[in-house]
Amino acid sequence: MITEKIKKYIEKCREAMELANAIGNEICNALKDVMPNLGYFVGQQDGGIEAICFYDRDAEISAFDTEYYYLDELILEVFPELEGHICCSFGAWVNEEKARIVREKLKSLRQGNKGE
Repeated sequence: MITEKIKKYIEKCREAMELANAIGNEICNALKDVMPNLGYFVGQQDGGIEAICFYDRDAEISAFDTEYYYLDELILEVFPELEGHICCSFGAWVNEEKARIVREKLKSLRQGNKGE
């Protein structure tokens, strides 16, 4: 019956949103020492809840840094299974030194250490 399918659909959407928020929170918490103003939202302007979008309120490119690493690329290095579900359209990048720390924290998070 369609009403049962609708009920299941709504439940699964709610569950997906809860999981996306849990993932976003864990990544932000793991990186708070390196990117203290990192935030995220779930969903995109032209899409649904399938994307976790990160942004850094302090994101700025310094003329003195020569290389930048986008956070979404660093996340996907450690969590490739999130391909197509992570974005940083509103700016979240770090210099080379911070990128090394971000990678370490994400690898630690993957191993279950909460990014410590």
